[in-house]
Amino acid sequence: MGDEKIGPWPALSNLSYRINFIHRLLDRQTKQFLSAHFDMTTAEWYVLGYLAWHSPCTIATISGETAIYKSQVSHAVTVLVEKGLVLRTDDPADKRSPRFRISARGQRVQKKVSKWAVERQQELVEQLAPHQYAVLDGALDILAGYIKATA
Repeated sequence: MGDEKIGPWPALSNLSYRINFIHRLLDRQTKQFLSAHFDMTTAEWYVLGYLAWHSPCTIATISGETAIYKSQVSHAVTVLVEKGLVLRTDDPADKRSPRFRISARGQRVQKKVSKWAVERQQELVEQLAPHQYAVLDGALDILAGYIKATA
């Protein structure tokens, strides 16, 4: 009887927990969609999306800008190259750091996935009043800047 807890679980009022919880739910939905429709992982999608805007670049750059571990980026890039969605070119000045760019096929796939992402974004935004979204957007910018600066 002494093990009974009274009141809500304290983690539910913890900002970090709540943000991670929302992330896990969104990530689960994203994984299901990408797997079912594109045979793609979230890491592959993030890498492909990044390369759609910043080609060519290195694994280190992608990792640094997306906060995805280098090993995950490396694996994702390897798979994307095998699928013909990304092209690899060796850097003559640095053999250890090849450059990657999105292919024409990769651009077509990325546009299809982005269409879904934009629709999902709109659904999420519609859950909030415009002033709520503006406050949330600003707060997330502040938190992301702080976390990046202190990481």
